[in-house]
Amino acid sequence: MNDKDNNFIQPDENENVSASDSQPDMQLAENAEDTTSTQNTESSEQDKKGIDSNKIMAILAYIFALIPYFFADKNDKIVQFHTIQGINLFIYAFSGAVIAYIISFIIPFLPWLPNLWGLIALVFSIIGIINVCNNETKELPIISKYKIINK
Repeated sequence: MNDKDNNFIQPDENENVSASDSQPDMQLAENAEDTTSTQNTESSEQDKKGIDSNKIMAILAYIFALIPYFFADKNDKIVQFHTIQGINLFIYAFSGAVIAYIISFIIPFLPWLPNLWGLIALVFSIIGIINVCNNETKELPIISKYKIINK
């Protein structure tokens, strides 16, 4: 082989050194930017998952009051607030339903009274769920004045 063939196969050493010096720096900068953007994306996804799971627990407080009480994060004030609201609502709904059934059994022309009481409890639950979805810690009307459980 002659020198021209060797030059064609192997690039000039001066060109190779200058190209290799600038490329790693650019690659390092690109890798650092990719790592930073990946970390920011992962942390924001974790925050969203945390917010979503807390919101789900707070919504469950108005549907199944005791599930968030036992399984939710005890340090999350919003979930704890809505859990206490949900437990108070459950106590009022259950005790009111028992009283409504007794009254409807004694007074035969009031068979719709337990259904009305259940509808009222459903409306309060929906109000609580709307408060959770809006990230508000408003107390439920009427029920909040006569709390059974305070925390």
